[in-house]
Amino acid sequence: MHYAYSFPDRVDHLALLSPAVFPELKPFHLFRIIRKPVIGELLAPAVNTIFWNIAMRYAVEQRRAELSDAVKDFHAPFSGPWGAWRLMSVLRWGDPAEILAAIPAMLPQLLIPTIIFRVRETPLCRKGSRSEPRI
Repeated sequence: MHYAYSFPDRVDHLALLSPAVFPELKPFHLFRIIRKPVIGELLAPAVNTIFWNIAMRYAVEQRRAELSDAVKDFHAPFSGPWGAWRLMSVLRWGDPAEILAAIPAMLPQLLIPTIIFRVRETPLCRKGSRSEPRI
């Protein structure tokens, strides 16, 4: 969403999914550790391993078969010798609360075709809300 907003000339279409593909996944405590300078660098390999081997397995346990390809695609950029530091780099980009809070104001300004899949009510897409996105 932020990329499409910042670089609209590089994005032709946008599809947004809410809630996330893995709604059961909430390892925020791990991500807070990896966001800290020096400590994050030292603990990145351990956090990466815990995230993929424990948190993700728990998140997809009920739907493992149907999500296996999605999990592989999601994991691919964060595997290999530098994967842990790639994850750390992504997680250090901005303050998550601020990033998510900015999205409702960005949606009406998008000039590219956008579709929003809304599975259930969320703070971003609450029925009757003034901030309900228009497509």
